[in-house]
Amino acid sequence: MPKIYEYLGIIFFLYHNDHEPIHAHAISGEYETIFEFHFENGQLKEIKIRKKRGKEHLPKAKMEQAKAFVEQFAIQIAEKWYRFYILKEPLICEKINKKI
Repeated sequence: MPKIYEYLGIIFFLYHNDHEPIHAHAISGEYETIFEFHFENGQLKEIKIRKKRGKEHLPKAKMEQAKAFVEQFAIQIAEKWYRFYILKEPLICEKINKKI
């Protein structure tokens, strides 16, 4: 389960054997939310939020922080997803401590 970002106590990661659409998981404590990235003609069209089966969504304050982060870093997250699943490259977790 490679971590791709840590942001204000929220960990964004990928599962080793995951699937399309491009997405990242965000956890904080026992909570987990999935952010899906939908592209059309190479352009980001939509970010969908969905619940991880068996888990509760991130609490409201953490969800707001996670959404702001994902909106700002959507392209970088998608690039990391591509590099990990398609190119089979190792990933380095980036820690971001300043609020967006």
